[in-house]
Amino acid sequence: MNILVIDGMGGGIGKSIIEHIKSEIPNAIVTAVGTNSIATSAMLKAGANNGATGENAVIFNCAKADFIIGVTGIIFANAMHGEISPAMAAAVSSSSAHKILLLPYAMKVFRVSEGRKTNSNLRTGRELSTQRALAAGSSIIFLRSFYGHYRFN
Repeated sequence: MNILVIDGMGGGIGKSIIEHIKSEIPNAIVTAVGTNSIATSAMLKAGANNGATGENAVIFNCAKADFIIGVTGIIFANAMHGEISPAMAAAVSSSSAHKILLLPYAMKVFRVSEGRKTNSNLRTGRELSTQRALAAGSSIIFLRSFYGHYRFN
């Protein structure tokens, strides 16, 4: 099974996903593709078998993957503060791989008070870590449901 994990920014979500995959399915081949070198580095440190960075890496690896895992933004052009190019989004969307798309864990809310917009986090840092772990865990449950259909080397 070839699992492709795509992440950007600092690579924190991808790192959590790879740690969970490697602990539950140690023989899975995990390829980490970051939209930047910091994200790729974080995912490689988490135990990915190999990694690459950039637009061409996303396009190339999407064609070979059995599963693609990342936040929902990887299917939208210009998402993640512009880190996802239209070509990246098209490659992920058109890939025949099973896609596991996670909702971003750091949601923000804008509150209107006295006519001014104020920005505040919905969750504390501890709750964010818990939600990140749960999101990664839910992708493992999904992968386990396909476990019997693939042979591991």
